[in-house]
Amino acid sequence: MTSALPVNNLVRQLQIAGERPTTELVDQIIAAGAEARQPVLELATRIELLYKDEPECWAPLHALRLLAELPPDLSIAGPLLERVPVELRDDEDELSQMWGGEVISVTARCGEEGIPFFWAWAEDTEQHPISRGAALTALVHVANATPTRQAELIGEFRRRFAETDDPVTAAFLAYALASLRVREMYDEIMAAYRAKRIETEIFAAADARQMLLSSQPAPYLKTFSFWERYDVFGP
Repeated sequence: MTSALPVNNLVRQLQIAGERPTTELVDQIIAAGAEARQPVLELATRIELLYKDEPECWAPLHALRLLAELPPDLSIAGPLLERVPVELRDDEDELSQMWGGEVISVTARCGEEGIPFFWAWAEDTEQHPISRGAALTALVHVANATPTRQAELIGEFRRRFAETDDPVTAAFLAYALASLRVREMYDEIMAAYRAKRIETEIFAAADARQMLLSSQPAPYLKTFSFWERYDVFGP
């Protein structure tokens, strides 16, 4: 049952919800379905609130997590990717780190519908290099969640990795291949590190080696429910 309150009013309550919104408020917003998407997206992308005092600072994170619970739609992808990378005020800026750590998985919720969009974003040199890399990582989530498209996406990652001369792009493509455990790329990726083709500040060789040789799925590709995100990532 939806609340008698307009959905905009419900979403505004997230700005005074503190570290965790109430179950009642969350359920009411989710029950509003697609009607809630735009106001929730607008709040999720108000990055400036992350640097405000409590309780307001938590609102973009609550909204971002709620986006993952609403009917998936490609319209959320661009506004979210435009906020990447999120500014970290210092090494202890955990809230911004949480938002930045979850934005890609939420963006990828649009599924295979987003494949052409994410490739186009990754190729758009007007976008921040990290944002372009985030689009590639969103494609990793899509590949993981859509087995029927995985071989196609892996093939495209491999082709682009072989052809790119941009170290940042190469780093994100290597990360994509390592995340999907494409072990047959081990020698080629390690050779690229030796040739200094990969930006190691983005993806270190030691991490690539460990991920490519792992037999376990990449932990960051696991799907979490709304409340599991709080239990696993905080607050």
